[in-house]
Amino acid sequence: MPNIDFSQMVTAADKAARVQEERKVALHRHRERLIAEGTTVTVTGIGDVPLRGTPFDQTVLLSRRQKGADLIAAGDESASVLFRDAANIEHMLTGAQAVEMVDAGMAWFEDVMQASWAIKGAGPIPEDFKDPIYWPS
Repeated sequence: MPNIDFSQMVTAADKAARVQEERKVALHRHRERLIAEGTTVTVTGIGDVPLRGTPFDQTVLLSRRQKGADLIAAGDESASVLFRDAANIEHMLTGAQAVEMVDAGMAWFEDVMQASWAIKGAGPIPEDFKDPIYWPS
């Protein structure tokens, strides 16, 4: 009769935990993909501006926001902040428009992050976590 090593058994709970860990990793990847793909924000006086959220794009956005904030602080309303959007369209923004644009983009990024936290915090991560009902549009 063969010896059975019960310490090597995988229980239903072990399997469920492994599935949840795999879904968590996949959820994080999905969240990162959504942020990288970006969104479209509306900027006063400009209209809709599509933004991407890759790490490089986030760095550019933050630099545009800083420049805009610097112009506001200096009271300089004549200078412009150049920004090329996700559709490859150049925009000459005032300081206030640059800050508004980036703040709107950051708010959307935060909404995506909060959606992922809500999915993880609601209990087991559902199989259909990529369904748009869980994510901001």
